Amino acid sequence: MLRWDYHVANFLFEHTCEKRSNLGVRIYEKEQIGLNLLTTVEDKVGSTYMKTFLTLSEMWMLDESVIYEVYTIKTLQINRLHSIGPVYEIVSSFSRKSDGVLLSEAVSIRAGLGWLSQALTSGNEVRRCLKTQPGRTGETIGRTSEHATLARRTFIPMTE
Repeated sequence: MLRWDYHVANFLFEHTCEKRSNLGVRIYEKEQIGLNLLTTVEDKVGSTYMKTFLTLSEMWMLDESVIYEVYTIKTLQINRLHSIGPVYEIVSSFSRKSDGVLLSEAVSIRAGLGWLSQALTSGNEVRRCLKTQPGRTGETIGRTSEHATLARRTFIPMTE
């Protein structure tokens, strides 16, 4: 009973993973984009994660200085679902501003292992929904790479 928070956190986490049908990567519409919204990878400086998130290929990436004018971008938006654990939903997405259409999204669930575990591990120990959803193509759910590679799955650079 010493670790009641661990057991409750595990129950909430497992229940959340089983009940959620929107986990993983969903591409609703692929978008062709022109050179005006692109920059070369070697020209980009700054945040390593944002560079990875906006990269489309070895040569091209979305130009951060103009892309937000055309698209609404969520990058690792964290929503707390349960305070015990805690259990979080993490969402990344691309939407077209002109008509509000959601082009793609990556949704994952992560959970801490209770307050004692967080205190002992500096909060670094987490669990992810690592199962294959029924009817899906076999992708494992919850990897950070699903969020990081969302742009290259959504956008097709028209460089010619």
